Amino acid sequence: MMLQKRLAADIFNCGISHVCIDTSRLEDIRKAVTRYDVRKLIDEGAINKKTTSYHSRFWARQHKAQKRKSRQKGQGSRKGKPNARNNTKKMWMATVRLQRKLIHKLTDTGKISSQEGRVLYLKSKGGFFRSLHHLKVYIQEQNLVHKK
Repeated sequence: MMLQKRLAADIFNCGISHVCIDTSRLEDIRKAVTRYDVRKLIDEGAINKKTTSYHSRFWARQHKAQKRKSRQKGQGSRKGKPNARNNTKKMWMATVRLQRKLIHKLTDTGKISSQEGRVLYLKSKGGFFRSLHHLKVYIQEQNLVHKK
């Protein structure tokens, strides 16, 4: 019987434990020695494959939905260094580019002089401003904007 089970498992492409044999046709199954015979018995329904209960995707979908809402991002869920997850150089480049864009816009429109723009540019390059908002607040506090 083990030979027939093994051949059937190979045909079904599953494990031996997933092969189910009809007990009323044991004599026919014992006589089956070749793959051809086993295939015939499978066609007749004497040998069947047990249905497998697959792993549910429910919780995976739930987890993904939570991650879309920025949940499940605590220390235990993190893999990789902080710089790998959020590159500090790219963040720096993005903030400095925004600050430089604002400074250029203000100098081009004549709201600040080129000398003041140069000072702001160098401060931005040196990392003086934390963000674009910080730069705007600094410009307002220092009264650098000239009204036409």
